[in-house]
Amino acid sequence: MKFPEYQFPHLASRPNPVYAAVRQCLAEAGLDRQRYGSPEWNPFGDFVGRGGRVFVLCNFVYHQRPGETLHQIQAKCTHASVIRPIIDLALKAVGPEGRVEFGNAPLQGAVWQSVLADTGAERLVQFYQAYAPGRVVACDLRGQVATIGRLGTPRDVLLKPGAEALVDLGRNSLLESAQGNRHYRVSHYDPRQTEQFQGEGKHIYAVSANILRSDLVISVPKLKTHEKVGMTGAIKGCVGAIALKQSLAHHRKGPPQHGGDEFPRPLPPQMLLSALGDAAWSRQPGAVTRFLQYAERALGAAVRRCGGVTYGSWWGNDTCWRMAVDCARCVIYARADGSLAEVPVRRHIVLTDGIIGGEGEGPLRPTPVHAGWLFFASDPVAADWMNALAMGYDPRGLPMLANAAVGEAFGLRVRQPDALLIRYNGEKFAAREFFTRHRMLFRPSSGWLLLGGDGS
Repeated sequence: MKFPEYQFPHLASRPNPVYAAVRQCLAEAGLDRQRYGSPEWNPFGDFVGRGGRVFVLCNFVYHQRPGETLHQIQAKCTHASVIRPIIDLALKAVGPEGRVEFGNAPLQGAVWQSVLADTGAERLVQFYQAYAPGRVVACDLRGQVATIGRLGTPRDVLLKPGAEALVDLGRNSLLESAQGNRHYRVSHYDPRQTEQFQGEGKHIYAVSANILRSDLVISVPKLKTHEKVGMTGAIKGCVGAIALKQSLAHHRKGPPQHGGDEFPRPLPPQMLLSALGDAAWSRQPGAVTRFLQYAERALGAAVRRCGGVTYGSWWGNDTCWRMAVDCARCVIYARADGSLAEVPVRRHIVLTDGIIGGEGEGPLRPTPVHAGWLFFASDPVAADWMNALAMGYDPRGLPMLANAAVGEAFGLRVRQPDALLIRYNGEKFAAREFFTRHRMLFRPSSGWLLLGGDGS
């Protein structure tokens, strides 16, 4: 079937239910309602004009690991079948003079071409090269890419100068009000580099230049759990806009008794792992460094096998959610040169890919859930509020969501998320009422059992 607004001569040889479902989702949201069903339908036209630049921010966290099934990769990464109609309709909005980019900044060891192949996005690249040459580009937003050796340690780190602009939220950062030490850490990065970006009064994020040159960001996150913030979604997905991961803050060193939130209690294995991590990742490259990095990874795996918490992967992490909200604010308020505007520079809208969701040990090793959901929202807070309810979670039990709309400076749009309405099959429902009837219960990550359980 050819949809009236479809612009390309190529037609699928068999029905495409995902394409049709994305269209229906956008139509149910009331986008360009008057022209729906006509060749002029332009659902993103109110968010970006002709000649504009759109970035479709996907969740391409990592390529398919050995032994990982197709459904597991589909639970982990945004699928091309959801991305395709979004790009088609974004092209409709920006016209021949505009440009659409898609991608994100995956983990430093991810193999970009493998990510594209595993998610089906490689075929999107080929399609648009043939039918919209020069107008659609897949973008690896990383400013630093590593080749991972046989022992799981990074080698041959490639730097891409100019991939980022530095955005300093300063005392407006949510990290500024956190209690405890200032020893911010990102696992498997040099802590000295992280502390150059994050400290008292300075909170600098190396945001992708591609994101900051865009006029509209359309996030397509996965509906899945997350070991550090409870759930992945549009807000946490904004970390994919950060070109240099060492500028992030995943946790603070040590247990709460020492002013950190890396793990709940000062048990010897975790204390040793924390110290070994600092030693292993702050040395110059060489054989000894590789040995220490391998030892640190091996000890971390052993601690996790025994049920212990590592790297801030528990409900008591008071750092990562703040960093994620900071990143979401940068996406909306940062100009191309990294300076901050008092009003939004670009819109950030969201279509969540929950066709196959992920529970358990997300974001990297989720167990597939055949949820069948697609959600559209006009801002990331509303999107994640719905996502949490759909997963069976109370949004106010997740600090990332409970605090996302707090504060006057660089706000994230929604002020009263409890008042959100959902349109479903032409009817309106209060969000909580709707998901009381239709929600699923996603099993949380082990450090988030009952979204507030104990961990060791």
